[in-house]
Amino acid sequence: MKNIFSLNNDNGLTVIELLLAILILGIVMTAITTMIVQSFDLFDSSTRRMSAGQLAELALDQIALHLRTATSEINEDNGKWQFDGYYVDSDDQVSFEIILDQNQLRLRIDDINKTRIITNNVVENEFYITKNENENEFELYIMIDDDSNHAEKRITVKSRNL
Repeated sequence: MKNIFSLNNDNGLTVIELLLAILILGIVMTAITTMIVQSFDLFDSSTRRMSAGQLAELALDQIALHLRTATSEINEDNGKWQFDGYYVDSDDQVSFEIILDQNQLRLRIDDINKTRIITNNVVENEFYITKNENENEFELYIMIDDDSNHAEKRITVKSRNL
């Protein structure tokens, strides 16, 4: 009985067999490379979307920190929100002003002459603060645009001093 798996030295690979093997290997490698590149592109776009969401959340958290100390009603005047409250690290009562100018949102603390940029990525006219009439709650809303990725965030903040 002949062994089926024995190698016969007379038969080698033909050029056609070799070219077919290289062609099949090329097709498989192209498919694998395409999947890897697409997964990196997906990761990059989801990272940018997450970055926009985190920027929006950080901006609202910074404003909420000061709104929790509010001792007066918020006066809104065409892109400026003014209120009195306590400075975070002390018992000093100060005046706060949140300013939305084009795409930049700033917090100004008048009594200590300090201005801080909260974010530069606000979609135009997509930031507001509203007060719930029945309670001492404020609703904050912001939309951030970070490299053509939009993120919307909304939080509710309750003042401890109103």
